[in-house]
Amino acid sequence: MSKLASHIIADIMKPAFSSNIGHFFKSEGIERFQDLMAYSQTAIQHTEFTILNEDGTVKAEKVNLSPAEVNRVFLFICFLRYFRKEYCYGSLTNKDVMGLDDELYNEFMCAVDPETGKVEDLPQKDQGQTPEEKRCEDRQKKLGEFRRGIKRDLSAYP
Repeated sequence: MSKLASHIIADIMKPAFSSNIGHFFKSEGIERFQDLMAYSQTAIQHTEFTILNEDGTVKAEKVNLSPAEVNRVFLFICFLRYFRKEYCYGSLTNKDVMGLDDELYNEFMCAVDPETGKVEDLPQKDQGQTPEEKRCEDRQKKLGEFRRGIKRDLSAYP
């Protein structure tokens, strides 16, 4: 399993039970987030995969994810779409996904409708300006405050 897939499962999703999600990723060759985002909820539900032992021998054939596992994978895909839209201005990279932790994911999971994958009440990030525009505006604001704060003694100028 790739480093990215391991990070997604172990550091972000953190399944609290014995999960087949890792076997699903490995069997389906999911190594990049783009591979995962290609799946619909129906495709996840109907995908059969083989579970292998550590030594590579077959442990179980024609296994499907449980309904709870299907929903976790589907909601993680919804989370990636939400994160791409709200935080990455439409562009998401493997580096962005590797930088994720479970804090934002847990917030998302508390606010998402499990049936539709739509976020209900998370505060939306301001889409008005890019980070560079905000930095530039902040610099201009600070410069203006500095200039207003300079006290000029009129008697110093004859």
